Amino acid sequence: MAGARPLREGVSPQTAEYMGSPELGVSKVIQGLGETGTPGQRLHGMGHVAGGALQTATLPLSIMPETVAGTGPAAVRGFPAAVRGFSRLLPSAERSGNSLSEIEAAIGHHPINIEEPGNAALESMTLASRGNPAPAKPIQNFLTRTTAPDRITAGGAEISHPPLTFKEGRDFYSAGRGKLATDEATRLNSKQIRALNEFTHSLGNSLQQTADEYGRGPEYAKAITEYRRAKQLQSGLKTAGKIGAGAAVAGAGVEAGRRLMSPLWSK
Repeated sequence: MAGARPLREGVSPQTAEYMGSPELGVSKVIQGLGETGTPGQRLHGMGHVAGGALQTATLPLSIMPETVAGTGPAAVRGFPAAVRGFSRLLPSAERSGNSLSEIEAAIGHHPINIEEPGNAALESMTLASRGNPAPAKPIQNFLTRTTAPDRITAGGAEISHPPLTFKEGRDFYSAGRGKLATDEATRLNSKQIRALNEFTHSLGNSLQQTADEYGRGPEYAKAITEYRRAKQLQSGLKTAGKIGAGAAVAGAGVEAGRRLMSPLWSK
């Protein structure tokens, strides 16, 4: 970030690690997630996920001894303001989702340029014509919306759809980025999965261009990045729980970590 001071400027390495534990922990979780999908790196990645989850909680757990111990009113009434403030520093799917909704409300009616995602969608259709499975559902629906006539008059004239709007583009983008249904993931081969990723990436570029054009570019880019990091962190924390990280923060420590991370979950 422009103008940001280095983490270790003016303090000891130990203090820097302590104060920077939230961001360092998040980065370690995200790194571990990538490693868990790499052959031969799964166990190493799991260690990074678990260690990152614990590192993220280092600072808040150290300033709330009564809550961690399960004694005193804080354990009953929730976190003190300082810890709630800390949680706002972490990527939040709810907060970034609200920002995206606000941007959609402001510029959602404006059209987007569909040339790049359209070409990517047509390439997926070309793959299907060469013996590969049919395109993913988000691509099929996008092509139906953008290429099929809206209606045909009694005289046989085709009436085209109106231009694709920013809000509609966001819907297609979310569908392309979301987890595929089980049957869809089984049906697609690697070529069509890559085609879906390329389509979604191209559509994301078009959405960003439209946000830039109407003065919401930086805000949109920040919200997209935060939402993605929040989802990665959520996945990492769930993975950490599955591999037994909860044992390392047993008892009240687990409950403290759960409450700390609760602002990250989408409602």
